[in-house]
Amino acid sequence: MGLQPEPAAAEHPPDPDGGLFCSARGRTVIQTIDRAVAILNALRDGGQLTAAEIAAELDLPPSTIVNNLKQLQRGGLIQRDKDGGRYRLGAGVLGLARAYLDSSELRLHSSRPLTNLSRSTGLASRAAVPLHESYAIVRHEPRPGSELQLDETGLTAPLAGSAFGKVFACFLAHGASLALPQPAWPEKERVLQTGVAEERYEESAGLAEIVAIVSDNTGSAVAAVGIELPIDEWPASENAITALRRAAQQLSTALGASSWPPAVPASPVRAENEGKRP
Repeated sequence: MGLQPEPAAAEHPPDPDGGLFCSARGRTVIQTIDRAVAILNALRDGGQLTAAEIAAELDLPPSTIVNNLKQLQRGGLIQRDKDGGRYRLGAGVLGLARAYLDSSELRLHSSRPLTNLSRSTGLASRAAVPLHESYAIVRHEPRPGSELQLDETGLTAPLAGSAFGKVFACFLAHGASLALPQPAWPEKERVLQTGVAEERYEESAGLAEIVAIVSDNTGSAVAAVGIELPIDEWPASENAITALRRAAQQLSTALGASSWPPAVPASPVRAENEGKRP
């Protein structure tokens, strides 16, 4: 279902208390914010889009989003191509991303564990958080001795089919709502017991990845750390897996966790899988 058109202003009775988030006025403000977020997400996924294409993505008439586009453009969050009339994300989004990274406790506390992890394993390492149906990398340590690696900080990748997706699907309370395929029970049981998942990308990238979950002071899973290795170096050594688990534990402790791996959230998906356990 698409976002609902904003009701006409004449339909909103005046708010006697002057409260912004009261009655219909509050609902209108929330609808406007939701619509702006949906526009940004559409441009994130679709690249450069016309107003008509954005409206179609949101299932709204183009006239409904005109004001939203103007407001986002004034704020620098989107830009418009003067020749073709297409919109794309603006430089203001980069400023927000930079501010997030600068204030991220996960990024701050992951520096030493990831540096030690890459040094001890000789592999590239990453810390990432779930973002809708993707994961976003908040810190990246390149493989020691390699000068050709791109800094992946700030990049996103799909959760589906990844080791990050497996640990988040198993440990996040909203894992089922991420539209991720749940690992089959034998594998899921292993992930829940060890806090670690793995995935091989033999056909697409010739790489393999091992990822460990990270929790915070609430005992909830909030992020994950991983190491990446060429497929011809698979399987990873026990020392590398131990180092990965140690890094995840250290980062979790720095975020206030009292135990690791974190407790598994109750969910219908978990109950269903447990019912199928051989």
